[in-house]
Amino acid sequence: MQQLIFYIIILGSSYAITNTWAKYGWLGLGMPGAHREPALTGVFIGSIFGAIGSLLNKYGYIHLTLFEDKYFWTSLPIFTINPFVWLLCKRYILMRVGEFDYNRAIIRTKHWTKVYYVPGQALQNESEMLRDFPLAQKTIELFLRAISALEYHWSELVTGEPLEFRSYETLLKAYEELALLYRMMHRFNEAQAILAKALEIAEPLADCNLGNKNLAIARNLIWFSQAETYQVEGIESHKAIELYERCLPLAQELGFNRDVQMMNGFIEKLRKKEEEK
Repeated sequence: MQQLIFYIIILGSSYAITNTWAKYGWLGLGMPGAHREPALTGVFIGSIFGAIGSLLNKYGYIHLTLFEDKYFWTSLPIFTINPFVWLLCKRYILMRVGEFDYNRAIIRTKHWTKVYYVPGQALQNESEMLRDFPLAQKTIELFLRAISALEYHWSELVTGEPLEFRSYETLLKAYEELALLYRMMHRFNEAQAILAKALEIAEPLADCNLGNKNLAIARNLIWFSQAETYQVEGIESHKAIELYERCLPLAQELGFNRDVQMMNGFIEKLRKKEEEK
């Protein structure tokens, strides 16, 4: 029984690592963020139990056939090949087309927003650094590939059964995150073009599903991104005000008090700017 528990824990740790690897790629394991916590937990637990098991086996407290020479090489594939087979199944069978590119791209933008993004502010030096960063260009390519695949998936869905939020949330999120990356790089026209495409999907769906809070939130996020991009670019202040005001009712309804306070602050600044003209 002790031996079985030990093997299950070690094998489970291996699967935790390979599952994260399958979803985000090898480089994704090194990118800071919550996405890699299962893999790090797997490494920690696997290492601890591996070391403890080895010591207990060495001093005779438990008997683990894995550490015997005659069983080691036959047991090793169970802990190496099986997780690798799971990685291939997860990556190429269970994950939707475009999802791997999307996952790799989004963990980068989530990390970069901590450095290159402050809502309502134009960070000129940071935007230049990001524009010159080769990995940022590759991330744009990942998003565009993911969007192309997800748009094809979307075109099939809209002709089929009634949609659930999960059917289109990844596509909308890909649009939003790519627009955010463009906005952080001060490529404002491209950001607005991507947000307009996202709104073409989100707006009619939200209007047809008035009780769907997830859709309403998705549309609100797009409106906010459009407004914030106008604000940072320093143009169309009246459009930015209008879009922020559209976002306020839902944010107030859901109790997003910090967001409400932030948007009211932005509206006040923009109105003062309009008055000074």
